[in-house]
Amino acid sequence: MTANPSAVWVGPARVRPSRLAAEFYRQEYTDLEDQLDRSGHRLVVLGKLGRLFTGPFGSKLPASLYDTPNGVPLLRVQNIGNIFLNETDIARIPLEVHEDIHRSKLEPGDLALAKAGRLGALSKIPAHIQECNITQHIVGVKVRVDKVRGSYLAAFFLSRFGSFQLKRQGIGTLIKYLGIEETRAAKVAVPDRRIQDYIGAKVELAERCQAVATQCESKSSDLLRDGLGQSTDDILKTLPADGLLPTGAFASMVDAELLRNRLDPSGYHPTLIALQAWASTKRNRFTPLRDLVTAETSKRSRVGKNCSFFVSVLHLNDRGFLDEDGARAYRPESGGREARSMDVLVSCINPAANRIGVCDFGSEGGGCSPEFSILRARNGVDPNYVAFALRTDLCRTQLLHLGRGTSSSRRRVDESELLDVLVPTVECASAIAKTVRRGHVLSAASIRLINEAKADVEALIDGTLDVQAILAGTLKPPTADDIPELAEDDA
Repeated sequence: MTANPSAVWVGPARVRPSRLAAEFYRQEYTDLEDQLDRSGHRLVVLGKLGRLFTGPFGSKLPASLYDTPNGVPLLRVQNIGNIFLNETDIARIPLEVHEDIHRSKLEPGDLALAKAGRLGALSKIPAHIQECNITQHIVGVKVRVDKVRGSYLAAFFLSRFGSFQLKRQGIGTLIKYLGIEETRAAKVAVPDRRIQDYIGAKVELAERCQAVATQCESKSSDLLRDGLGQSTDDILKTLPADGLLPTGAFASMVDAELLRNRLDPSGYHPTLIALQAWASTKRNRFTPLRDLVTAETSKRSRVGKNCSFFVSVLHLNDRGFLDEDGARAYRPESGGREARSMDVLVSCINPAANRIGVCDFGSEGGGCSPEFSILRARNGVDPNYVAFALRTDLCRTQLLHLGRGTSSSRRRVDESELLDVLVPTVECASAIAKTVRRGHVLSAASIRLINEAKADVEALIDGTLDVQAILAGTLKPPTADDIPELAEDDA
């Protein structure tokens, strides 16, 4: 059967009068439904485990309200991730508006499901967000804690037995929409509370790891601010207005002494020129990247299916976190560049994406996508600090303007110009590197814990989870004591 069948044979007992689309009865979906029904576990519809609702229509939440200073967080589809919220672009609305639409309020422990586009994506509201609201494109679930443990419920819907129910309910051709009534009818396996606690504890420990990892990000930025004497944002505010040159601009005025091996106006943007001039007067706090690293970009190799790991842009996010498990499992169809542990990877295509991180795989060797430049830290330089510094606004601004090309998604930074980027150098660089590394270790731990929780749910339904050991108390979930980075002193 194809992924999107136009017709299928379905027994009369399976037919749902409200859903006569062939895709709803894909073999994958019906097999998972059969396995869930035969599991022997008590199945309860989601509508009985919590109150489900969506946000108000857009007329009550115009975009003009989204930038309210100190307002109440408003969750949109782009904020919904894999348990954890994406808070980098979170909208905020006035308190009075939030109180007017209080029926769609979410609190810590509640769930938010993507209703449009990214069906199956869900997030659990973290403890540090006391209240938030949602748009009409999200289904909120106010969990009934007397019926189910919320963290277990989240793990269930991340597993294949929960996510398929959300995906198959999608209605529409171009953009799939999730109906709230169908979501209420989703079946949930509700085992003994001790099993829920065992699985849910992993999710909650993952949340704790991610919370501390987020604190590490903030602490790293604070350390850099203290080292420079001002924040990078304040530095940029003193320079000419940022942004690319106006569309259609074919030239810009620049002193002849500043000309180099390019004649396009973007490379001489006023912000870039001013930033480089400002940094040149503070040589004790800024240095060209080439003084910190050597470039290992000329080597091409045939690394591919048999390499220990392979890093693509899918495995590196804009905060520098490298998904090690994903990179180990990925096997490219074609070769790439040879990489080794502690190399700094910089995606020179689309610098706005900020895909910059450290390739930390112990003593193993592997590969990375050809779009990465590979930088190797010189003696005495910590690669974690180099990657962090390149992700700051100061360096990102330089990378954006140094990029060549008209399309923002395909702009490319030449490797020779990459090494000319001026990088902040501060006495606390080693402390920053240590904090950055700690955050990445905790982020990796949080992902592994979430994956373990999903695997436990699937093993529960498959009948391979050691239920008796959990009930007897001999099999226990990991605790904070099992993750040394959680115990480190942040003072």
